[in-house]
Amino acid sequence: MTQIVIAVVATVIVWWLSTGVVMLASRRRLDNQALVLGGATAVAVAAAFGLHASAQMATTAGVFVAFLSALGFWAWSETTFLLGLITGPRRTPCPPGLSGWERFRAAFQVVRDHELAILASGLVVVLLTLDGVNQTGFWTFAILWAMRISAKINIFLGAPNSTGMLVPPNLAYITTYYRTDRISPLFPVVIVSAAAALVLFVALAYRAGSPHEVVSWTILATFLTLAIVENLFLILPVSDAALWSWATGGGNRSGEAEGHEGRQNVIPFTPAPSALPEEVGGGACGAGDRVRSGADEGTAA
Repeated sequence: MTQIVIAVVATVIVWWLSTGVVMLASRRRLDNQALVLGGATAVAVAAAFGLHASAQMATTAGVFVAFLSALGFWAWSETTFLLGLITGPRRTPCPPGLSGWERFRAAFQVVRDHELAILASGLVVVLLTLDGVNQTGFWTFAILWAMRISAKINIFLGAPNSTGMLVPPNLAYITTYYRTDRISPLFPVVIVSAAAALVLFVALAYRAGSPHEVVSWTILATFLTLAIVENLFLILPVSDAALWSWATGGGNRSGEAEGHEGRQNVIPFTPAPSALPEEVGGGACGAGDRVRSGADEGTAA
């Protein structure tokens, strides 16, 4: 029981701290980009070695090394994205009147290179952990990928609380592709599927025959629970931004955005897409993307 409690508490702390560190690093002045990127790259290299080594460690320590290494490896892709270094070929707000396939294609072009980088990272993780006795690293990365990609799709299709509070100023244009007038029809499918996987992880932890397996499945179950909670924040009338206010400056970054504007061709940061003027957000992608108070609920994506 003690190992289970430690695993749960450690997972929550590591999730909260690692997310905040990536956010904090990505919000440093552009003059520090090289330093931040160098640090993220060094962490990723160390994480790669950690993933490979821990895959052969059938111990509790090996489980924690695998979990931390997977997060460190994932952090490189997130950092390069938040810095605006690896995003996509489109770096402008959503054009007025886009809908359907054209809107999807435009939104995908905003994040295309980032998604391809994550896919390549996932393949590297598979190779590093292939045939290993400890698959905690692989499953941690798989949870991150599955829940993050589903969250992005749901934000595109509709998530009332998908505000831009956790988006850095240099990527503010991304929020103009959000849809906040309805809940995505895919959302309940994602939550139910994730909940089913969570039940399986808990059952595997209960039936595990060794201490390191118990810790492994407990960490994965806890991590998946946190991912589910993060997704629920997309539709609930509360925000998770306060959890990382120490990393985001409390969400008040308009002054910082103005400081960058002369060196970046982006719109000033806004805390929510629904607060954007008509020509750059909210209704920029067509009638289906207007703010909830004036939205036509039946409008297609």
